[in-house]
Amino acid sequence: MARKLLHVSTLLLFFLSGQTCSATVENPEGVILENTTLEGAECVNYGTIWNINDGVHGIKGESAGLVNEAGARVHIGGKSAYGMWGQGASMLENRGIMEVAISGSHAILAETGSSAVNEGIVKTYGPGAAGMRATGNSTALNTGSITTRGNLSFGMEAYSSESTSENAGEITTHGRGADGIRAHYQSLALNSDSGTIQALGDNSAGLTALFGSKAENFGTVLTGGKDSPALKATFASEVLNSGTVETSGKGSKGISASQGSSALSSGTIRTVSEEAHGMDVRRNSQGLNKGKITSLGESAHGLFAWENSVVTNNADAIIETYGPTAHGLFATKTSTAENYGYICTYGDGSSGMVLSDGSTGHNSGILKTAGANSYGMLVTTLSAGGNSGEITTAGPGGDAVRVDKGDFTNSGLLASSGGNAVTAKNNSTVVLLDGTVLPYSRTIEGDASSRLVMDMKSDLEAEVKGFGSLTKSGTGALTLDGASTAGDVVHNQGGLAIGSKGHLAADNYTQSGEASLYIKAAGGGADPVSTPLWVEGTATFDGQLLIDVSELSAPGPFSFIRAGETRGDFSKVSYLNENQHGIYDFYEPQWLEGGSRHLTGMAGYSFSEQALALVAAIDGWAFWRRNIENHLRDVIAGPMEPKEDRTSFHARFLKNDSRRDPKGQSRAGFEADTRGLGFGFDKKIDDRTIRGLFAGYTEQDIRFPNLRETAADREDQKTWHLGGYYGKHMGSWFLSSTLTGHFTSHESFRRQAGENAAGDFSSWAVTGGFRASRVPKKRNMDKGWTLVPEAGFNYGYLYRSGYSEPGGFTYGDFHTTVFEVVTGVRLSGEFNLETGTRVVPRLGFAWVHNLSGSKVIMDRSWHGDTRWYTEELEEDCFDVDLTLSCYNPNGFNIFVSYYGRYGDVTDSHGGRLELEWVL
Repeated sequence: MARKLLHVSTLLLFFLSGQTCSATVENPEGVILENTTLEGAECVNYGTIWNINDGVHGIKGESAGLVNEAGARVHIGGKSAYGMWGQGASMLENRGIMEVAISGSHAILAETGSSAVNEGIVKTYGPGAAGMRATGNSTALNTGSITTRGNLSFGMEAYSSESTSENAGEITTHGRGADGIRAHYQSLALNSDSGTIQALGDNSAGLTALFGSKAENFGTVLTGGKDSPALKATFASEVLNSGTVETSGKGSKGISASQGSSALSSGTIRTVSEEAHGMDVRRNSQGLNKGKITSLGESAHGLFAWENSVVTNNADAIIETYGPTAHGLFATKTSTAENYGYICTYGDGSSGMVLSDGSTGHNSGILKTAGANSYGMLVTTLSAGGNSGEITTAGPGGDAVRVDKGDFTNSGLLASSGGNAVTAKNNSTVVLLDGTVLPYSRTIEGDASSRLVMDMKSDLEAEVKGFGSLTKSGTGALTLDGASTAGDVVHNQGGLAIGSKGHLAADNYTQSGEASLYIKAAGGGADPVSTPLWVEGTATFDGQLLIDVSELSAPGPFSFIRAGETRGDFSKVSYLNENQHGIYDFYEPQWLEGGSRHLTGMAGYSFSEQALALVAAIDGWAFWRRNIENHLRDVIAGPMEPKEDRTSFHARFLKNDSRRDPKGQSRAGFEADTRGLGFGFDKKIDDRTIRGLFAGYTEQDIRFPNLRETAADREDQKTWHLGGYYGKHMGSWFLSSTLTGHFTSHESFRRQAGENAAGDFSSWAVTGGFRASRVPKKRNMDKGWTLVPEAGFNYGYLYRSGYSEPGGFTYGDFHTTVFEVVTGVRLSGEFNLETGTRVVPRLGFAWVHNLSGSKVIMDRSWHGDTRWYTEELEEDCFDVDLTLSCYNPNGFNIFVSYYGRYGDVTDSHGGRLELEWVL
């Protein structure tokens, strides 16, 4: 803002004083007065006044108008002498040159209500020699040039009784302690928008206000010396900057306020040296920045407050620092710092805001740091800080907030890409409130002496490390990721969630009735790494436990909580997302003992692999029975003439593959590979009757490959078969029956999270069948093809003893009875070869219908929680067999068969190779 100049013409001075031109005291142009004072009511100097004696002034007057005209010159070389001195409401104007060449003598002095204007050139060369001085409610205005070259030689000075010194021109000082403008005792120092001040000596301020005075800058202020602030206020004074200030000396602040003073900048401040703060306020002072501050130097802070002082960076204001350990805001010694604007630091160790020694501070704006070990906010030594704005740090080791023996409360954004969101130590307290956002690092780290409190209605994800206590309040959920640790955890309200990659280790844990513990289970045993909540001491429980099983990758037991000692229990335990996979059943969690208490849940498949394996075993019976039935047909089709009472021995080799697709609500099927061998003997009693005994051994490998989770699971069955058969011709019918005992050992394996489950158990079964076939009464050895209808039934009884899997489930005893009816037709041919070998091909088709025992219902238990699972046998299936029998004259016969069974969900394909020796 422009300041109106105080220029008044000489004619106006004469008019106002009531004098005429004839009363004017003049020194004409070209005249040199030596050691002479031009004194009067109106004095005008056109020439030269050269005074070198002490006490001899150049121009002097009281209630006068004093003018040094353009081209005129006043030179003062004596002590206690002024170039121009006006008292008693005088008006002084310099348009020429004023020179003072000795200490303590001023160029222009206005006293007791006087006004002075410099439009010319003022130079002083001695210590304490001011360019212009106004005192006693006087006014001084410079629109020209003022240069001083002595220590404590101010460019302008306003002294006492609301005096004013204003610069609208140029002021340059070269001495130590030589301020550009200094105001004392309720006076005003003003640099207008056209004014420029340069203070080049050490300890020299551009503008200084002391003892209740005020300094204002609308123009440009530059300082170049050490400890030379651009603007300075002390002893209850005030300084305002709306222009541009720049300092380049060490310790030279942009603005300095102390001893109960205040500073306000809405302009631009730039400092270029170490320890040169943008604004420095001390001892009960206040500083407010509404403009821009840039500091380029080591330890050159943007705003600095010391000893009960306050600094504020206003909204839309900007602070940038570029040196190492150059903080944006620094408050110490019970001071206060507030940021509503934008602060960014670029140097290493340069924090956005520092609070120390009992200070307080808050950020509602933006704090950014880019250097290594540069914190967004540093709170230390009994200080308290808060954030409701944005704090962003990018350098390595740059925590968003570092608290050391202090308190910090957050309701804003903490974004650290190179350090922790918060680090606290040495008896510090961290409080997280609604509005807290952690977009990058979610780590909040403390030590055993520090405390973390979360009181939020909104949710938060974080990794908590090392705090002596963690208190969770508010209805929001705290999700812990990573390896979180705390001493005493108190969960009062809302949710505490431990994710699949999370883990919480605590010394003690207490949960109230209004709180919920949410655990994302991933499976695993009871160990400190995989157990979501690990409590070394006492855990006190109430409220809810919610177990999210959506990320479960395998069945088996999984421990949720470990505690050295427990008190109380959860009022409700629930599984979440149980049906997401569709293949698991979840059993009620149980507290298991073992040196400590472990709350453990159990996941099993929603189907029973054991039931499927028994379906495969029943399918294996059918395969064995069909082999025996075909053997009977081979014997019946053999030659009967040699002798009626004939004995034969036989050996057979078997192979069968079965595949079952999922059926009903079951998500799994199986693949079964059966291989084995058998032997026995037959005895034909007459041409109508045959009987025999047999034994055999098979191995069946069962897999469950149609689900990724069960691909590694298996059951291996090893079975001994013992039995006999009987057949007899009755008219046109051949009646036969078989009876077999099966004795099986089972070994099962199921992949689980943690310890895999294995079972070792046994079963036995009795199976049999009856067939009635219509055959010709008399055989024609070369009759060609014959169609043979047949019908009958199959039956079987199975018993499997109960067993337990180490680390798995317990299974109860199981038994079932299966009954099937069979009807079909067989096409049989007989052909004699020239070699004497007779070839009998047979092609058979049969329909098998299950009348009873079509469901395999299996129980499965875990610590008293029993579930039942059902697998259904095929209700109807279609059997195909193709056999080629070769009867040789030497009694060595060969039989080859293919078997196929086709159902809705099960297909089997197998075969046999049988060798017979007829005695």
